[in-house]
Amino acid sequence: MKKRILLLAMLGLTLCVKADVWDGASLDAGWYDEQQTEFHIYSADEFNGLSQLVNAFGFSFEGKIVYLENDIDLNGYQWTPIGYGNTSFSGKEFCGTFDGKGHSISNLYIDTSQLPNPAGVMTVGLFGNVKGTITSLRVTATIDYKQSMGVVADNVQYMGGIMANGGSIDHCSCMTTYNFYKSGDSFTYAGLMAGQAENIEYCKADGGVNYWSNFNAYMSGHFGGLVANARGVIRQCAVTGRLSIPAYPTTNGSYIGGIAAYASKIEDCIFSGILSVYDYSYNKQNTFVGGICAAHETVINNVVFAPEDFRTDVAQYFIGSIGPTYTQFSVSNAFYNSNFAMVSESYGTGVSSDYLTSGMRLDGFSTDVWEFKSGSYPQLKNLKEKYRISFPVENGRISILVGEGESATIDVDAEQGWKLSALYVDYMDCTWQLSGGQYTFDNVLANHVVNAVFESAATYIRSATQGTAPGIKIEEDGVILLKDLPQQTRINVYDLQGKLIKSVTASESELMQLGKGIFIINVGDKNYKVSF
Repeated sequence: MKKRILLLAMLGLTLCVKADVWDGASLDAGWYDEQQTEFHIYSADEFNGLSQLVNAFGFSFEGKIVYLENDIDLNGYQWTPIGYGNTSFSGKEFCGTFDGKGHSISNLYIDTSQLPNPAGVMTVGLFGNVKGTITSLRVTATIDYKQSMGVVADNVQYMGGIMANGGSIDHCSCMTTYNFYKSGDSFTYAGLMAGQAENIEYCKADGGVNYWSNFNAYMSGHFGGLVANARGVIRQCAVTGRLSIPAYPTTNGSYIGGIAAYASKIEDCIFSGILSVYDYSYNKQNTFVGGICAAHETVINNVVFAPEDFRTDVAQYFIGSIGPTYTQFSVSNAFYNSNFAMVSESYGTGVSSDYLTSGMRLDGFSTDVWEFKSGSYPQLKNLKEKYRISFPVENGRISILVGEGESATIDVDAEQGWKLSALYVDYMDCTWQLSGGQYTFDNVLANHVVNAVFESAATYIRSATQGTAPGIKIEEDGVILLKDLPQQTRINVYDLQGKLIKSVTASESELMQLGKGIFIINVGDKNYKVSF
């Protein structure tokens, strides 16, 4: 499908928008007003402010909604989860709605040994304790699970890239990497997206699990490719993560599932990653592994287990492509790749990889939910990525969403008296790729930012080392004289990527020193491109 949109020259210059990068310390909580119910976050400092408002001041945001209006880069600095700790003691929780509006929070990093004393419960993730909803958010995260210093007791750990424990998640994706440097003491609830949750719908999880150090680095508890435990439903979700997990079951056992360790209901889901589980105990009979789910009494409908690899040394009664033999599931329309079948399968139908990639509809699967295309495994239509093509304008931006693999065409038209000087796509000059005033994005597989620079057809200076233009005089050595301008006229200077370099008014200065380079100078409603 091809979308077509019109980019019309209303302004002389549009500016680039990149992810706002955190410095690891700065915060801004000035945007919060307890009397308001709706908030908008634009910067990394403001996002850190949200963490401080919840953790330090105890504002739960119950009945409130927070919108993310920009991509945020946490830059690999240590992060304290929003709503951290044991709520039975001094821990806090986020009880509102966080709407990411399709934006990303990247480079989240947590070293568990650097978190505050958890008083018995650790909640590790972008969000910790949640009694609300996280929606329309993309997260990339790295979690290093290390020995905590000065901890009273870390009896239970809830861990997930987006959320540790509590609420619901929908229309989100995550890329989470776990590095285990110690054992999961006592009991762990961990998943690539969440540790424990209510409902998870229309979500996709990717990432991996790495174990380092020595044989003491293992997992004990529940681990799910998407979520460890879901008290409600998991619906229309996909996991493509690489789960290679050494487990050491405690008295209660270890439960590991490709989608979840436990859920009340799993429907319309697919696992297509790697699931490798090794039992570090002697009898290999207290670790339970399911390609979809591992624990009892789950309703499972319309699922596909199509792993890149599936292997385990767990005893046969405790494993299965859909779920372990011992489990008591209600299963319908479940299919697994027969190349990875275990010795004794209790649930589902084994079919070949060729059958799964044939494009034939699987029995009982709705074509409203699933897409069947030759050469690929069945895909969930709701999980096909939607990418943003955005057009920054003064004090905001306009954007459209384009489906994964679709195309979009931009019409670039200038108003009377103006003409296009340059078209930048993802900060690169693509003017030469225009054809008949159009630019086409083919097979969209990423977000894109479009910036257009328009010039006044009558007064624009394309390139100059010396000269005079209305309101300014261009001297040598990067000097610009301001002349005959109203005192409040604003003069803005940008580089070719649209980054603001200098901004003054005519009343503040009579000259500007720029140095060598190529610049775009905005004077009132006119723009000039100059080089020194």
